Amino acid sequence: MMSTINVDNYFVKRSEGLPARYAFSLAKHIDYALPGEFDNLQISFSYSEVTWITKEAFDIGFQREYDDSYYQEVEEAYGYFTDQYREGAISHEPNNPRSYNWFVPAMAEQEYYTWFHDEQGYSKQVAREKARKEVLELYHKAKTYGDTWFADKIVIKVCKKGILLYTHIIWGVLAEDEQDKDYFYPLIVDATNEAIAEAQKRLRELCHCNEQH
Repeated sequence: MMSTINVDNYFVKRSEGLPARYAFSLAKHIDYALPGEFDNLQISFSYSEVTWITKEAFDIGFQREYDDSYYQEVEEAYGYFTDQYREGAISHEPNNPRSYNWFVPAMAEQEYYTWFHDEQGYSKQVAREKARKEVLELYHKAKTYGDTWFADKIVIKVCKKGILLYTHIIWGVLAEDEQDKDYFYPLIVDATNEAIAEAQKRLRELCHCNEQH
């Protein structure tokens, strides 16, 4: 795996007001040499352009995009921001008119306290300290989403003679997913093979329709 940076794209993203780390990631091209049946084909996942390869007589395009739907996963796992106080909420940015006043953790501090004290047997003081630490970690994780970490989606397009036959999307790809070759490589290979199979099916359907006419 090798990455390169599109410097011009980085400064464009920064001029749009994106945080430096996020702009840096959007400007990054990540290149993979997929093993096995892909015969070490070089595939680049880029925000700025589609990378094309040819496999089984199909043109296959790969592109990465920001997965704006992943925020629902963040809310379910960590919590959500709101202007209305809820029991157990943490003060966020009450003096910032462009932000929210409160953060409501996915699991309340009292629930953590009960678990640490009643289930794990910690003293009241230690249980309170651990519970507070847990909700603050949830808050920090949710607060930094879109800045220091975020999710992408990988879009795989299968075409034949310029005709788009099938599009497959892998949602919720995190940086740690891409660093885990044992997970990410098979994911891309399986998704690409599935997209090719669906494209072949679609091509047969189109040919059958033409024969009937």
